[in-house]
Amino acid sequence: MPPWATQDAIAAARDLLRARAQQPVEPLARWRDQHEVLLSARKKGKLVRQTDTLYQQHGLRLAAPFLDDHVLHAALAVRPEDRLSPYRFKPLLTAAMAGILPTEIRERTTKGEYSAEAYHDWMRHRRHVLAFIEDSELARQGLIDVDAAHRALLAPLPNPSVLIQLLGTLACEKWLRTLATATATATATATAERSLDSRQRPIPSEGTRP
Repeated sequence: MPPWATQDAIAAARDLLRARAQQPVEPLARWRDQHEVLLSARKKGKLVRQTDTLYQQHGLRLAAPFLDDHVLHAALAVRPEDRLSPYRFKPLLTAAMAGILPTEIRERTTKGEYSAEAYHDWMRHRRHVLAFIEDSELARQGLIDVDAAHRALLAPLPNPSVLIQLLGTLACEKWLRTLATATATATATATAERSLDSRQRPIPSEGTRP
């Protein structure tokens, strides 16, 4: 939990996890490693679908061929010890891409790292993010402590973990605000319809009144 989560938020998350743990759960596969692969694919598929929805608003489409069913079935058909190695970076993928990717890319031993970009964007938008949290629906619901958020976010950040936690908090805040806006719009619409209906209802004449 992020350092700005209140005790009520922590207790609610704990209660939810314990309640779900009591429910029957079926594994996605017989073997644990296959279950983990399929679970990861489901999570990534949901993320890709949501991201693609955002991209489409700008005329772009997002493709994720590694999540194709045929690719997953082929990867899961390979023994785990051939899929992973402490001495090679993604051995199955590099073997499959032989003759397709340039050798210097296929045999690289590093991964992309974006901490510098995260820090740069944080410094650029910090004032706006703090103002966004200041008027927080999460705080009004008793789920975050604004002062604790300010202390954590204004302190030196030795690694981007706090910023990663911030992304989840901002997503929840945005969802709550959208929900509140939708609820207010629906209420206003219903009120206007009732008012219009009452104005259009015919007034009984003197002869029909009891």
